Amino acid sequence: DNYMSWDVDRIDGLDRLPDGLHRIITETPRGPEGRAEHNAGYMDCRLGITGAEAAFAETGTIVVRSGPGRPRMASLVPLVHVAVLGKDRIFRSASHWAADPSARMSEGSNVVFITGPSKTADIEGVLVTGVHGPGRLIVLIARGALG
Repeated sequence: DNYMSWDVDRIDGLDRLPDGLHRIITETPRGPEGRAEHNAGYMDCRLGITGAEAAFAETGTIVVRSGPGRPRMASLVPLVHVAVLGKDRIFRSASHWAADPSARMSEGSNVVFITGPSKTADIEGVLVTGVHGPGRLIVLIARGALG
């Protein structure tokens, strides 16, 4: 099985990545010649493993910030997204997190607030779940190093 993930040193509470699975390299080739073949490899990716900067108790939302060693694709492409965060990163709400001095508001290239699988009712008002991104989100709360 294939998976993509953040670098292990970017995931609080995780000290190693899964054994027996093949980690997909998420760095896209710069030239167009290898890009299509590289991106086709994502079709077989079933699992994404990331950290999470924060979680909000009121809504069940997590905050995922991409950047070096934290590819955005790991939380958006696979069928299942597993996010790991320390229990000290759980806040009552987004406003409580924003008011916390430890909130890293300027780091990273992209911030995504995730509250489960995507939902849309664009076509004839019919609600469809999981069209964009993972169909399942699992959040692991780490007290210490997982491994």
